[in-house]
Amino acid sequence: MADAAEVWAMRRAIHLAEPTVGSTGPNSPAGCVVLSAAGELVGEGCHRGPNTPHAVAAALAEAGYRARGGTAVVTLEPCSGNRSTRPCAEALVDYGIKRLSYAVSDPFSTDPDRLDLLHSHGIGVERGLLAQDVVESNVMWLSAARSSRPFVTWKFASTIDGRTASVNGSARWITGIEARHDARLHRARHDAVLVGTGTLHCDDPHLGLRHAVGSQPLRVVLDPRGRIRPEARVLDDSAPTLVITADGAAKPAL
Repeated sequence: MADAAEVWAMRRAIHLAEPTVGSTGPNSPAGCVVLSAAGELVGEGCHRGPNTPHAVAAALAEAGYRARGGTAVVTLEPCSGNRSTRPCAEALVDYGIKRLSYAVSDPFSTDPDRLDLLHSHGIGVERGLLAQDVVESNVMWLSAARSSRPFVTWKFASTIDGRTASVNGSARWITGIEARHDARLHRARHDAVLVGTGTLHCDDPHLGLRHAVGSQPLRVVLDPRGRIRPEARVLDDSAPTLVITADGAAKPAL
């Protein structure tokens, strides 16, 4: 049963993982905290993307010998199969961890005995600590992984009477500065941002990020009839753009 130190550690692991949401694809954001045998924080880490250490490996490396006899608290089940990096389950054994507490299972793991290595080395395992909190903080990746479908966020702005702009189109913004900044933060957490040609012709959006808030997502335009204008701002060279047309439609004149 998790104690107060483990609950605190899981909240800390969630906090470590949150800034990496949207930047670790195709891998999951994850955070890990290592507590010593006395319950003290001795190591922590998060996964920062492909070809970087997993959260467990990063936290164990920071903890070093102080991890022996301690507890690893991690948001996502440590990997145990054949990966491009060394399985985290093996690292837990090598560092002498005696207890593992993780929040949610790896959706891609199909081996029912995946944690046998830990059990065989006397490592106690508990699953489900603050699971709902982890799901909420990592909902985009977990939803896509569990359903094999993209996680889609619908973003729009409207006035209190349900309008999106003035009748004559003169109102460029109906949102405030804070709302627009928040929208850019959410945009940076996604792999792609998509519009149709209706929005493109009315607003001529750039679909880029400003003020270095994160990684630029792919810009996607649904243009079934090939009507995109060559001067559209979304076609500049500041970020990649994918224009999708229907079979037989005129190709965009780029």
